[in-house]
Amino acid sequence: MRINFKKAVAPVMAIAMSWSAAAGNEPVLGKDMYRLSDTTVIRLAGVEVNAGRNRVFSRAGRVVEEVKADELRKMPVESTDALLRLLPGVDIRQRGTGSTQADISIRGGSFDQVLVLVNGINVTDPQTGHHNLNLPVDLNDLQSVEVLQGAASRRYGSQAFSGALNFITGPDEKNNLKVALTTGAFDTRSQQLSFSAGKKIRNYTSLGHYSSDGHRINTDYDISNVYNRTVWKTKRSGTFDAQFSRQYKSFGANGFYGLAYPNQFEHTRTRLSSLNWDKQYGQLYLQGSLYRRRHYDRFELYRDFQGAPATYTQHNYHKTTVNGGEINARLTTAIGQFTAGLDVRNDHIYSTKLGRPVEGKLPKNTDERRRDIRYAYEAERALTNGYAGYTGSVGPVFVSAGLSLSHTGDYGLKHHYGADLSYFFTNELSAYVSANSSSRLPTFTDLYYSDPIRKSNPDLRPETAQTYEGGVAYGEKNLGIKAGFFTRFGQNIIDWIKYPTETLWQSENLTAITTQGIYMSAEYLPDAGPFTRLSVSYQLMNADKKADGFDSKYALDYLKHQLTGRVQHSIVKNVGASWTLLIKDRAGAYADFATGAPTEYKPHCLLSTRVSWSLKRIQIYADANNLLNDSYVDFGGLPMPGFHLLAGVKWQLRR
Repeated sequence: MRINFKKAVAPVMAIAMSWSAAAGNEPVLGKDMYRLSDTTVIRLAGVEVNAGRNRVFSRAGRVVEEVKADELRKMPVESTDALLRLLPGVDIRQRGTGSTQADISIRGGSFDQVLVLVNGINVTDPQTGHHNLNLPVDLNDLQSVEVLQGAASRRYGSQAFSGALNFITGPDEKNNLKVALTTGAFDTRSQQLSFSAGKKIRNYTSLGHYSSDGHRINTDYDISNVYNRTVWKTKRSGTFDAQFSRQYKSFGANGFYGLAYPNQFEHTRTRLSSLNWDKQYGQLYLQGSLYRRRHYDRFELYRDFQGAPATYTQHNYHKTTVNGGEINARLTTAIGQFTAGLDVRNDHIYSTKLGRPVEGKLPKNTDERRRDIRYAYEAERALTNGYAGYTGSVGPVFVSAGLSLSHTGDYGLKHHYGADLSYFFTNELSAYVSANSSSRLPTFTDLYYSDPIRKSNPDLRPETAQTYEGGVAYGEKNLGIKAGFFTRFGQNIIDWIKYPTETLWQSENLTAITTQGIYMSAEYLPDAGPFTRLSVSYQLMNADKKADGFDSKYALDYLKHQLTGRVQHSIVKNVGASWTLLIKDRAGAYADFATGAPTEYKPHCLLSTRVSWSLKRIQIYADANNLLNDSYVDFGGLPMPGFHLLAGVKWQLRR
């Protein structure tokens, strides 16, 4: 069946006012028209509601990509950042391998403009977006990953500027024991053990360790994860959901934060704990949660002081603590669903570098190497966000609209609004439009970080933006197609810039920036034959970012072109292959390490495959990465690995 997209979208012009996920963790959706999915839905008064509590993003009039466990296990990826870079519209800028350090952006936004959730809990780092993917969660823990493209501030306040991620973990439905082992190039090794058990009280626990010598000097890493999630369902009191996790990460950071310093090193510790409760009272659904995230960071400009000048006397130490809670309500009526909620959050940092001078006695840092060092600076802010929304349908028209009010002590009261509208021509063909506003608070690094080559700006203002998008989608049993466009009008965008007459990079609010893009994708799941999945996606972006008179460190380096393709097929019985293709062409330039001259990013092509032998309980696989041995950089002049091999085995007690 041929679809005339121009003809289909012509009758649809709409206005908007926001994304309204069903209160808390249950999303409201029109139809899952953006990808083929086996997500269970139930129909209530003309509104379809996702039955999975942890899926938090509304699909009404929005582009939401979701990768599920069965799918990601077949892909040639060994880390969460490697997985994310294959998703349409997502830009992962890796500085090293194995999730050591990677920045995530969506639709040309910066790495500080993406909201990150774990089972619906906000884990976004207020110190810097460099730590947003410091997740104490293993790839094998994931049941699925959701990616929302576009603003989400109307639900989450001053957090989700250009997009959002939600990582969904176990427990499995049945009692199970899993073991995963990997080895390969650069002396890469990983071991992971996990198990699910219980009936009324379901528990999931995983232990993981990952290490490598690195693909070049001083890019070694050592990572340990401990994760636990417990779900207790009661008839009278509702469902209680608790998670606790810890991560220890040490890695050589050769040139990660400046090519002039090849001997950098970083050690981080991350703790996450949360408790969620939800219960259905007839047509009223209530949900609440409490959470705490603590993150320790020791940054060494000179690893173990090797080659350090006499003026370099101590490393940088940071301790960031986030405490938060939320309460949400959803009421289902004959005319639609009404949602309301309140989120509160407190961000605090002790540091040897960031913030204002500590008043009174200086607190000790807890680093096992230097307990004699005391934090001399601190910063703190309280965030409050209240929101309300409506979702409903009239015939073929589905609408979701909402408004939020956010308050922060330093910046006062801000509002975010938006609306999403979908029109179903048939059960298979639909069109959608949306309009949403968003904002983003400066990070503590934006406000306070200074060193010999950088100077911060404590007077930065929040970023703001208005995003408009529209598109069409076609979906049937085996085929899904979508195409659309978006425009984001940004104001006061924050970036680190350097003027030719200056030696320092400084954080500044740039002038207004407009980002535009088009996207299209298709996915086909054949019923028979050797091929089981065929998919392709393309995104084109352009931004009117004027860099006349200065160099930009981050904001100008967006992806102009992004092409992804995936093919899965069988070879012989129980043996199959999964191929991934990623072509990226990045705007912007970086300073060449040898000459200091501006060097434009070059397009690169990454072709990888996983060949796997799968039986009932065991999977043996081999990954061939960067088959074309393409030389490329994701950020600055940091070279990424060429062709390399990994192999692994995964065993589970029950399938």
